[in-house]
Amino acid sequence: MSEDNEMHEGNVPSVASLELANQQSVGQNSIITKFWWIGVFLLTAVGWILSFVLIAAVKVYQWTLSPLLGPVCRFHPSCSQYFILAVKKYGPIWGTFKGLYRITRCHPWNPGGYDPP
Repeated sequence: MSEDNEMHEGNVPSVASLELANQQSVGQNSIITKFWWIGVFLLTAVGWILSFVLIAAVKVYQWTLSPLLGPVCRFHPSCSQYFILAVKKYGPIWGTFKGLYRITRCHPWNPGGYDPP
């Protein structure tokens, strides 16, 4: 086989052909290459805002409804505090799933106890 062929023995592409294909598909001066950090920033900002809104909603619950209901949670930390800790630790999406799962386990037939996020 000659070196001009883009494939080596066994139909494995050469490093040069892979680099050329990558440059052609993405481009050295493409918008994606130049401005990828804007997307990262926007996703991070959306995550922060969503986390803030979720935590603020739980804080409002803790200040208004929780004192009226009294200490009914079987776990430590309480389910609302667990929700806040889970959102801070795992982010707004996965933290919400973990917090909601914890709330579904908080019932009279569960022994409760210490359960950190």
